[in-house]
Amino acid sequence: VGGQYRDLTVKSRFFSRTTTLNGFSNPAVQSQISAIVAGNAALGTSPFFNTGNLGFDGGYTGWLNMTQAVADAVGVPDPFAPGGCPANADGTCQVFTDTWEVGERNIAGYAQAAFAFDVGSVAVSGVAGARVVNTQVDTSGFQRTVSGPGAPALISPVAFDSKNTEFLPSINLKAELIPNTLMARLTASEVMARPVPQQLAPRFTLDIVGLSGSRGNPALQPFRARQYDAGLEYYINKTGFASITYFRKEISSFIENRPEIIDVNGVNYTINVPSNGTQKVTINGIEAGAQVAFDFINIPVVKHMGVIANFTYSKDSGYEGKDSFTGEALPFQGLSRKSYNISAYYEDDVISLRGAYNWRSKYLIAAVGRGNNPEFGEAYGQLDASLNVTLMPSISLFLEGVNLLDATRKENANSIYRRTIIETFGRRVYGGIRFKL
Repeated sequence: VGGQYRDLTVKSRFFSRTTTLNGFSNPAVQSQISAIVAGNAALGTSPFFNTGNLGFDGGYTGWLNMTQAVADAVGVPDPFAPGGCPANADGTCQVFTDTWEVGERNIAGYAQAAFAFDVGSVAVSGVAGARVVNTQVDTSGFQRTVSGPGAPALISPVAFDSKNTEFLPSINLKAELIPNTLMARLTASEVMARPVPQQLAPRFTLDIVGLSGSRGNPALQPFRARQYDAGLEYYINKTGFASITYFRKEISSFIENRPEIIDVNGVNYTINVPSNGTQKVTINGIEAGAQVAFDFINIPVVKHMGVIANFTYSKDSGYEGKDSFTGEALPFQGLSRKSYNISAYYEDDVISLRGAYNWRSKYLIAAVGRGNNPEFGEAYGQLDASLNVTLMPSISLFLEGVNLLDATRKENANSIYRRTIIETFGRRVYGGIRFKL
């Protein structure tokens, strides 16, 4: 048996400054823009990271290197700030609609028991248990309200609180069909995942360029599911095995962003709101994996090498999200139909060298995104590697490389010709010395 108490508080204060230079309605502003940029900005002095294609060609190699004078040229107060900015302000205001605090207190306890028995000549063992989690959430912030058409928006402080208790049982069974060689496993459990604080906060954020935004939902419930697994494991020897597992997840409450149209000062904005889905979604899948060590090959270097690989196929049903233009059914959000991991290693008493490539197929991010299109994350793969050299039992050197192939993560609005995000973070290399006392 055991217990846990956790008290988490997250605070966010957001300050903003907007410089608006409208050269369409006021041609005189064009010369103002030219004067500001000419005196305070230069192209090419700060290079991009040496990384993948950013989605365009034409020789752009540097950021627009703007100085503070450009940002200070014109300041526009936050329209939602109570009373506006002080008279002596430089245009930077606290955005109260994106200023918030979330407190979350968790009291949890668990109990489990191990057991073993024989079914004929087959040894069966397992663990059964349950968790009880009580969560209390207190959120505070500011809320924008409008009393009627044409009326000014009022910003007023708000506070919300909620609590819930979850009972989460689980059981794990193992049967030795052939002792030390062939194992069968069965598991069943109920699981949950709490919303992140930003989703629970009474916050309201606008993008005045894209006429979009987001807000929080203090009434958001946890992500809940029942999980079942049935698998076989075949142990080739002390260092090698092969396995195959069937899994099923029955999701009763999930979190997704839903769009709402909100009028802000006479302009319609599409606001994404995290909400709990009511559909009963089921995910069925197969996972196959293997580990093969080459210690049976009596060649000095090769016998210290090995390969680990697994492949997963998943398919969902019950999700009711549809493409708003074609009416086609969409996959469950965040779920890749296929994924795999493959790694190779070399291991002896001094050197440990590993390389791993992880890949997933495309996946749905939001059923209704920009322009009412569904938004997808494109297929993505990444190569990482690590090296550890033991100089003596208490001292070792390490070197780690992340994203060695310089992969770029992309998102699109239902087509590779309508990309919405191209995220590049380059290669990263870490090195150091480890000491053990």
